[in-house]
Amino acid sequence: MNPYPDRQQAVAAWKELAEMDPDTSELIELIALSLASCGFKAMDALHLAAAVDAEADVFLTTDHGILRTSIVDRPMQVVDPIDFLKQYGDRKK
Repeated sequence: MNPYPDRQQAVAAWKELAEMDPDTSELIELIALSLASCGFKAMDALHLAAAVDAEADVFLTTDHGILRTSIVDRPMQVVDPIDFLKQYGDRKK
């Protein structure tokens, strides 16, 4: 759990918008190990792996470590929420 109350509230709000909340599986753990070998911290790799397994198009994060760590042939866009809204916010209009 994130130690910062403001981030806990933000995550709770974002989680309400999520279409799914995947459980950890052997495949997710294998993907996470692969991502960890690319420089991601263990929990970051697990979060990204769950999104990859769920075939997410976009992974929203405010974690600068995730945003800065690049991986080749990334299967989904990794972006912070502000940039996401700048890029996709007008689609509903």
